[in-house]
Amino acid sequence: MTRLDEREGRPGSADELGLPEDAPVYRAVGLSRDEVAELLTGRHVRRAEDGVWEVPIVLKSLRDAVETMVPVPLSHVNLNADLVGYVEEEAAEIPKKDPIRLVVLLPEAERAAADDGVLRALMRAYFRERLRRFRAEERQALRSVGAATFWGFVFMLGCQVVRWLANFPEHPTITSTISEGMLVLGWVALWNPYDRLLFAWWPALKKRRLVERLAGATLELRVLPFRLPD
Repeated sequence: MTRLDEREGRPGSADELGLPEDAPVYRAVGLSRDEVAELLTGRHVRRAEDGVWEVPIVLKSLRDAVETMVPVPLSHVNLNADLVGYVEEEAAEIPKKDPIRLVVLLPEAERAAADDGVLRALMRAYFRERLRRFRAEERQALRSVGAATFWGFVFMLGCQVVRWLANFPEHPTITSTISEGMLVLGWVALWNPYDRLLFAWWPALKKRRLVERLAGATLELRVLPFRLPD
């Protein structure tokens, strides 16, 4: 993963990017050379002057932030999946103890008409509901792996009893085959619970901690410094 301190040194100006002075694509999208450079490099996570890491979100309209505008309780209104994925991916690179600010960049007309309070309430409600679901899934997964580990041990104990009973001195090959087979079968029964208990829960824990940080992040609406192509 590219660290943020590495990303600070990336090219920024049109000259550094090697953009041509004139190109048909500029006219096609309705942007100048400098605006194309800003679009390519200026919308990345960066530390603001107050020390807060800002995750920029460029939108043509606030309607693009949600997947439905049906007037139902906020916790049931889903944010755009691409937007959520982008925010979580960018926020994952920010140092764990540093604060985060989500900066929504809108065209001037949209920013003037935007209701900051509604979007803040929507974002808080969405990430808190997402966090609640993660915590519920963690508790359910913990109960599930606990039960699987218990019954795995019970099955392993049964296999050990079979190994002890299956002792045929006159047929050592049969005895060895049954003994080794029961041992392998017992460990196979414990493999999945052990894997889930020791390793599989780490990604889910990291995801939940990331959502916790985003649930506590501040949100700010700003005017987009350049026009977006139609």
